[in-house]
Amino acid sequence: MLQAYIIATGDELVRGTTADTNSAFLSARLAELGIPTRGRIAVGDDAAAITHAVAMAAELADLIICTGGLGPTRDDVTRAAVCEAMGCELEVRPEEAQRIRDWFASRGRPMPESNLRQAMFPRDAVLLVNPRGTASGMLFRRRGKIVVL
Repeated sequence: MLQAYIIATGDELVRGTTADTNSAFLSARLAELGIPTRGRIAVGDDAAAITHAVAMAAELADLIICTGGLGPTRDDVTRAAVCEAMGCELEVRPEEAQRIRDWFASRGRPMPESNLRQAMFPRDAVLLVNPRGTASGMLFRRRGKIVVL
């Protein structure tokens, strides 16, 4: 039976200044689908902590869902930390880089180069395009696990 583990990232979550409503929502939706959530954890914007949480989740569940940390700033380290834990490399997806450029252009705003970090994905990842912004998600399989960011 497929079991899930949810990792929420963000300093605001571990400081308690923001409630982790994403994990509760996801656990409820997974239960509706018949997928039990084996555990949930919140970790700060720290690559080592995220890598450790992903490695732990991979020991306990078949489906790892990470929320947060996909933005363009220095503290958005989720994608790199997850790939480190799961043994994959990130590469720029030109079509996603262009979509991000177009998003800024359509609003008449210059694009900060840091936003190109958001166009990096594992080679075999399925992009979960964000129609409202620049932080698209991803889904990929690695080491017998399904990973969703």
